[in-house]
Amino acid sequence: LDSRVSIAWQSALDRLAGAGHELVQLPDQDFSFVGEFFSSEVPAELVQQHGAAQLAANQTELDPLTWHRLQAALGAEPDRAGLAAARAAAEVFAGRREAADVDAWLSPATPVCPATHEQLADLDYLAAWQALASRNTRVLNMLDVPAVSVPLQSDWPVGMQIATRRDHAAQLLGRARALEPCLSGNL
Repeated sequence: LDSRVSIAWQSALDRLAGAGHELVQLPDQDFSFVGEFFSSEVPAELVQQHGAAQLAANQTELDPLTWHRLQAALGAEPDRAGLAAARAAAEVFAGRREAADVDAWLSPATPVCPATHEQLADLDYLAAWQALASRNTRVLNMLDVPAVSVPLQSDWPVGMQIATRRDHAAQLLGRARALEPCLSGNL
């Protein structure tokens, strides 16, 4: 975790514990595949779906980062084995969470803080940053696991992802609503 995210995360956990919420540490899961998946497989599928010629003809309609990320995918086929491995790893994660006897799973929404204005000008940096920052709830939502992100009290725009069992989607927003005052510091 970025040090700023780590500080906000620990502060949120301390506030939750101080408010009487029981927190159970679950085993860490390696999600290094997520950045690679969203930065390579998704653009490759976009090229496959729309065609390289159509995307090139409409390049001026795309934002510079999207076009930058599409460059590596032009002419490439999606890595089906890599996609299957990423999905299998995410299924293992979701399965472990499903088996845990907890009401909800908490994790940082993203492991990094937003890029600075200066960093936004560097498309290589921005693509690498976005591969980390755009994780949020997408991995779990992609597996039909209900998840939502709520802001944390911090000087930086960081948040907490709250997820629950697949069959508890209706309760997710209620849990998030119940935790949010504690997370925002408005007890």
